[in-house]
Amino acid sequence: EEVVAETEAAEEISESSAKDEEYTESVKRDAALVQEVLSPFESIISKVKNILMSKFGLALLAILLLLLVLLRFRKEPAETVVIEPIDDDELAEINKEVTGLMDDAAATQSSEDAIGSEDETIIAVQEAQLTDDEPSEQEQSAEFSIDEVNTYIAFEQYDEAEKSVRRGIQNDPNNEELHLKLLEVFYNSGNEGEYEKTARVVNDKFGNSGETWDKTVTMWKEMTDSPLSIADDGSEDE
Repeated sequence: EEVVAETEAAEEISESSAKDEEYTESVKRDAALVQEVLSPFESIISKVKNILMSKFGLALLAILLLLLVLLRFRKEPAETVVIEPIDDDELAEINKEVTGLMDDAAATQSSEDAIGSEDETIIAVQEAQLTDDEPSEQEQSAEFSIDEVNTYIAFEQYDEAEKSVRRGIQNDPNNEELHLKLLEVFYNSGNEGEYEKTARVVNDKFGNSGETWDKTVTMWKEMTDSPLSIADDGSEDE
């Protein structure tokens, strides 16, 4: 009985080893068949690699995976996997689809580049227009501001106030308001000599009648407690 038991155990071990070897061979056979199936797609896979970095890469990869899933596998009684071959027409159709997708991707990229270039051109034109509309540094420096002069007067910076008003007069010599503002600067600083010179210019340009001259006379009286007398010596100070 012991001999029979040992014999049966040996047979079981032998059968188990045979099954393991058969399974190993089956795995190798399946791997070879899968490699054989993928070989017709080498050119397609190569194309896909070239566009995987584009935004259409994932879509193409999904299509290829779908095609592989659609391949029909069936097993024969002997556990041999038989895969139906793909004919030339199917390969040609797949190549056509992949090529079409690549062309669409290239066309879309070209269109986006063109749109981007057009946008850059429009922005450049707008920036140029804004630059043209902006006053030059020289023009800005020549601009006159009553508020600026009033600020100088408030802080008793009379020299700066005088310079600012005179720049305004240079740009607009016939502006009564600017001449009156210059008189106001000399009135606040108590500069009687410059006030009298400027009053003479006001008299020559705008006459001794009107609101401007009335204010000129009034400020002089408040500053000196004397009437304003303009001698006709022909001198001017602009």
